[in-house]
Amino acid sequence: SGGITMNHALHTAVLTLAGLRRCSFTNRCDGKPLATGKEREVAALAARTAVAAVGLAALVLQRQSGYDLRSRSTLVPETALTFELLNGNGEAPTPFTLTRAEALDLVRQASQEAHDVGMGWNRTPVRLRPAPKLATLIRESRKVAVSADGE
Repeated sequence: SGGITMNHALHTAVLTLAGLRRCSFTNRCDGKPLATGKEREVAALAARTAVAAVGLAALVLQRQSGYDLRSRSTLVPETALTFELLNGNGEAPTPFTLTRAEALDLVRQASQEAHDVGMGWNRTPVRLRPAPKLATLIRESRKVAVSADGE
């Protein structure tokens, strides 16, 4: 009641390079406009590469963290994580793997190259604070959870 039963799940993720090529960049991260021509092409390529690297790393790290949907509902991979590069010329896909260390190194390299052309992201940590109303709701929820555990 209220749930499902399954014997197979297929996780598919797509990182579309064509979609990334549609992203346009007119300004550097500091707000200064990019010149047209070669500077813009180099900056856009660096930014797209950094976004793609983050996407690949996210998939690798998620796989390492596991797929725990809820209590007693953990998805367990049957095979190693493999990516496929689909060639634009109709050839067979090129499979490749990426370890955690390789994925993080890819992000570091791409981030540095993007930063070097003015397209890097802010490297200082961002501190997020909930709205006062949300903080109150969270505190009340925790009180209810604690009292329920004691019953």
